[in-house]
Amino acid sequence: MAKLTPVLVDLIRRPDTNKVMSTISEDGMPHTIVCGTLTVPEEDVIAVGRVWLNRTGRNIQMDPRAEFFVWSGKYAYSILCEFIGNSADEKEVEKMNEGLDKIGLGTSTVWKFRVLAVYDEGISDTMGERIS
Repeated sequence: MAKLTPVLVDLIRRPDTNKVMSTISEDGMPHTIVCGTLTVPEEDVIAVGRVWLNRTGRNIQMDPRAEFFVWSGKYAYSILCEFIGNSADEKEVEKMNEGLDKIGLGTSTVWKFRVLAVYDEGISDTMGERIS
């Protein structure tokens, strides 16, 4: 298990940060989606609202591992995770829908992922190194 640094949590929470999620299909093909609803409910958990995640959902059922990649300017991080479950908790869903409402979407389910490792992939001396 790894923890997200305060700098990374801030980067994830910023609306101008780019965020994608990658999974692997049963036949080993990568699948990446834009993931604008990424949140950090705990320092070792990432959550995403389940909105039209059909292929991604099938992939997660077969292999619970995922990678989230977030970047803004010269700062970039790879976050390796494992799916730990769905949440329909009213407060979590409501918080997720606050962001989704702005783009005319909504969800009734939040997916949660345990952070396994974090790598610095930005333009720095620690590029490619595991930082957590």
